[in-house]
Amino acid sequence: AAPLVPTDLHADIRQQVQMALPDAARLRAQTTLLDSEWSVAVLPWQSLGKSDAIAVVPKMFLPEVIRQVGFSGRSIAAVLTQDPDTLGLVGYDRKLLRVNLSTMGPGGERVITSAKRYVVQLGWGPPVEQIMQGEEVPMMFTMCRFQCKFPTALGWPEGPIPASLVLTELERHVPAEAVAEIQPRHNDTATCLLHADFTDNLLRASGKHSVFYKEVSPAQEYLLLWLDDAMSLQDAVKLAEHQDAFGVVRKGHAASPKYAIRFRDVNRLKDFAANHSILDVSDLGRWKIYGIDNTVGTYGLLAWLTERGFQKVEVLYVDDGTGVWLATQPGELASGYYVQSGVKRQFHIKALNSVAKEQAKAKNTGATSSANPAIPKQSARAAKQQAFAAQLSAMQVSTPKRDQPKRKETQPKTGLTPDPKKPGDAGLPAPLVEYMNSSYTGYGRKPASVHRLSGKNFGAHRRFGDAVQSGVQKPYACKLPCISNKLLLTNKVQQVHPTMTWFDVKVSAELAKMGAFALLRAIAASTVPLHAFASWNPFGEHPPYRKPLIEGCFYSAFARLCLAASTVPLHAFASWNPFGEHPPYRKPLIEGSF
Repeated sequence: AAPLVPTDLHADIRQQVQMALPDAARLRAQTTLLDSEWSVAVLPWQSLGKSDAIAVVPKMFLPEVIRQVGFSGRSIAAVLTQDPDTLGLVGYDRKLLRVNLSTMGPGGERVITSAKRYVVQLGWGPPVEQIMQGEEVPMMFTMCRFQCKFPTALGWPEGPIPASLVLTELERHVPAEAVAEIQPRHNDTATCLLHADFTDNLLRASGKHSVFYKEVSPAQEYLLLWLDDAMSLQDAVKLAEHQDAFGVVRKGHAASPKYAIRFRDVNRLKDFAANHSILDVSDLGRWKIYGIDNTVGTYGLLAWLTERGFQKVEVLYVDDGTGVWLATQPGELASGYYVQSGVKRQFHIKALNSVAKEQAKAKNTGATSSANPAIPKQSARAAKQQAFAAQLSAMQVSTPKRDQPKRKETQPKTGLTPDPKKPGDAGLPAPLVEYMNSSYTGYGRKPASVHRLSGKNFGAHRRFGDAVQSGVQKPYACKLPCISNKLLLTNKVQQVHPTMTWFDVKVSAELAKMGAFALLRAIAASTVPLHAFASWNPFGEHPPYRKPLIEGCFYSAFARLCLAASTVPLHAFASWNPFGEHPPYRKPLIEGSF
């Protein structure tokens, strides 16, 4: 039988009752701590700020509590469920503790539960501490935390990896009884606890079966011997079977990953490198920058680091928000910021290995580093980077001045007829513009291989599906007014960027019907090298509604053969970013093909 009172009416009455509760009833129903566990009094969060106390603070009321406490010399702490850094409490002392909570249960009776919570010290007096019972005894810690990475570029599925699949892979190398607390993540990684007796077994298995393992916060720092770019994963795993090696490490983006072999002793690393004719860069400082945009690119970062005084720089990889490089001598290490599209962005530089840390310490203290002077050596990757960087025209990559007058930007043309004054285009028929889209089905549009664009709305790149975007390095931007009657690029100066210029792309119907590889060949036949192009953004909107324009093109063996036979060196290619946003919505265009 149907209820006499509708469900929504019950919810409405419940809400009205909760709003009508007096303050005393709300205080009585709040979750609290146990007084016997803490060195100060346990109070409601509404009373914090006047005396030494601790309270459970809901995050929605945290701003009010901060204003109540202010700058206090008392012992005041708040118990939070969320990481304080994500709530803006940067710089406040905190600990993740297991605490007992008294919550209001059914029937008006309180229930004692135990949970992990962040205890944040809001006052600047003596810290609030838990009261321990009994005497201190030694404890046996036998488990180490590991991270397992399942790269999608090597065939693993997207999204969280099932715990059963993680355990299946771990059982290839260690007993299942030695594994505990497998926690899949939303990206291609998972964490687990492993018994310390099997640490070396799992480290040496890194890279096998396309799974990579590393210990989180190891007691001893591992040394990395970087391999040549041409080295495949299979060859790297075979080299890592040496008794002194501890597995393979995979870094960089999926399109051109870089592999390294782990060691614990620097002398054994040097002996291994000498016996296998591998360039040893263990005496070079390894650095990492946080906060840069991926559109800076390898050569933008290389030029910027050289300008800041780093010597013999070799950029290992540039990923979304970070970049890693090697250098014989450090340059300016101070943090700073730059301006991109009118937004200030902070960056920080961090020393990764012991050589870089000693160099940074010596630079900060003004002393001379006691490390052996780095031998001026250069890998093939660094030589190619320097040679290609020398071909690029000089450009200003520093932050523009505030008082610098803004240039009046020229609006791109929206007509479909190419300019007949441009060389090579006089007398050619006007291109019929169509939109390439292989598998898009969103917003109620039917699947199709080609979508037509009308002339009047093609230039409106802000509207959904009206244009295709591509970033091109500025030295080549002047060569792109028109490639041919099949592919027309019109300048789009909406986003000011130090090294890239964005364009709208018009594709003819003939070229669209020939497929994505024909588009690639049309670009390769132009005066602009393929490595000058950045990510293709066919929709110009936020994910997950973006797909790469030439998706799947490089999966063809014939395409790879033509690419290798071209005048563009393979190292000039960076990662292709079809979505342009944070993972896991990004996939490399040529993942796994090389």
